[in-house]
Amino acid sequence: MEKLTNLDRIAEEILGLIPTETVIIAEFDGDSIDYRAGAGKNTGAIVGKRGDIATSGLCTVVYRDSCPVVVGQTRGDNRIRQDIAVALGIKTALSVPIRVNNRLFGAVMLLNRLDGQELTDRDSLLVEEYLNSLLRNEG
Repeated sequence: MEKLTNLDRIAEEILGLIPTETVIIAEFDGDSIDYRAGAGKNTGAIVGKRGDIATSGLCTVVYRDSCPVVVGQTRGDNRIRQDIAVALGIKTALSVPIRVNNRLFGAVMLLNRLDGQELTDRDSLLVEEYLNSLLRNEG
């Protein structure tokens, strides 16, 4: 997993790819989730935290279903931790699984587009394509 050694750089590159307030990279570890890296707003409130995968909102859905999740509007959406969304002003979000050698490593979360628009399936596909190109020859 050598290509995943600089997660902060990966987060910065994704932030440059899709203009959002925040990009977070989380790693799944058994029943826990580690918020390992990030770029942009709110990283100080999220990165370095560890939580229970069963109650981690959007990352829980990615972990359970192993597929991308796009939430156009977070308000009232039960896939999002409403307490966190309110506290951090999260209005739109997406999360994409990170797979290494066919194993679910973690997830990338994007929060709030800078242009005020909702995050979309197209944004999710861009992140997936970036991750696939990064990890294509991972060994």
